[in-house]
Amino acid sequence: MTKQINILSTKKLLANQKQLLVEAGISLIEENFIETKSKSFELLKVNENLIFSSQNAVKSVLNHPKQEELKLKNGFCF
Repeated sequence: MTKQINILSTKKLLANQKQLLVEAGISLIEENFIETKSKSFELLKVNENLIFSSQNAVKSVLNHPKQEELKLKNGFCF
């Protein structure tokens, strides 16, 4: 006898993502538990590379007053 697999997603999934889970027989509970908002920030020194830890971090930089300068830098995401 196999156990039912249940997933709790902390964000709403796309329709195709949900469909894959349904097809695999996986039960899903989803809710947007995490809310983010952009905060203004000061750039003290900008190196040649920008490293981002999230999609929201990229959005914040693209809304920064120095965005044109920042767009010329190398960007890395992880």
